[in-house]
This record gives sequence, C-alpha cells and structure tokens, in this order.
Amino acid sequence: MSSSKETRVDAIEASDSRKDWLVDSGDAIQVSPATLHDGQLNYVVGSHVWVEDPDLAWIDGEIQESNKNGVTIRFESGTRVVSKSVTMYPKDPEFPHNGVKDMTRLAYLHEPGVLHNLQIRYSANDIYVTSFE
Repeated sequence: MSSSKETRVDAIEASDSRKDWLVDSGDAIQVSPATLHDGQLNYVVGSHVWVEDPDLAWIDGEIQESNKNGVTIRFESGTRVVSKSVTMYPKDPEFPHNGVKDMTRLAYLHEPGVLHNLQIRYSANDIYVTSFE
C-alpha cells in the first residue's frame, strides 16, 4: 500500500487538467498558480493553515518557512509544498477534537473551518449544529 504522500501525488498526476499546478521539484512539490488569501501572506513560521486542494477541498498544514522564494508548508501526511502563491486560511490549533455545536464559537468562521467542524460532527454521528446559542 502506498503512503499518503505517494497517493496524493499519483492522484494529481493522473488528472491532466491539474498537471499545470503540480511541479515535482525534488524534495518538495511546488504548487502554482493560485492566489493568496486577500492578496497578502500574513502568516509566520509555525502558523497552522488550511490549504486549498482540488481533491480534498482543504488540507491542514503548518508553515515551515517563508521567504522571497515562497512559503513552505508541511502537511500531516509529511508532504511538503513550496509555493509563491497558494490559497490558504488560518487554522485554529486549539480546535476541540469533537468539534463545536455552535458554529459561532469557531475561532475562524471560514469555509475550511466550517467544513472541518461538520466533518468531525458527522463522523461522531452528531451532525446537528447551530449558528447561534
């Protein structure tokens, strides 16, 4: 069985429509083109982020390095991405492991945060949420 890193790369390479944004650059995978959130990169090394993915919608990772060449993000699977531009949003590192019932209690009320909370709640068979208490 292949690792998460191999599976992800193989899935992307299998689709010709997405090959334009994936370039194997040795140790890392370079993602381009995309856009930065709000046109700026306001994250520091160690920030936890959600990165847009064509197959999984959003993947969580941590910023490892940021310089003039771009930003390096390491995903939980071990895959590293180096990019000058990528769509990403901040991730709450203190997110409760069982999710939250009231969505307004999310530290970040954006698409990846909401979808992650719904996924956690659905997995626990506790799908009902509110947007107020």
